[in-house]
Amino acid sequence: MKETVDFSKLVNDAVSGDSHAFDELYRLTYKTAYHTASLLLKNADDVEDVLQNAYIKAYKKLPELNNPGSFESWIKSIVENECKNYIKKEKRIRAPVIFLKNKVDENAEEWNHPIPQEYMEREELRKSVSDILDKL
Repeated sequence: MKETVDFSKLVNDAVSGDSHAFDELYRLTYKTAYHTASLLLKNADDVEDVLQNAYIKAYKKLPELNNPGSFESWIKSIVENECKNYIKKEKRIRAPVIFLKNKVDENAEEWNHPIPQEYMEREELRKSVSDILDKL
């Protein structure tokens, strides 16, 4: 028989500063969150990174949760969004490298040109803007 969990009480206790309550929320939802992330990402290390970010975000935004009883579905949606953001970020980072490799002359012995400084500066700027937007 499955025990019923009072997510509302745990959330309210966690918001009040009870770290054990958030630990319990984590324990109760981790397997589902892991499963959700692993369906989207496939790589175990990436899954762990995304889950860490998702639970940090949930902890910080916990006081903003309108319906504390819906914590389980709320954390799942945070995990899904973090996975989507991770996938988008990975595509932005990898796409220019693939583009550059496709432009290499087939007769060239080796492609050893560095990525232009402007590209690196743009990526740093994008990351900074993304971090700022995530904090909002």
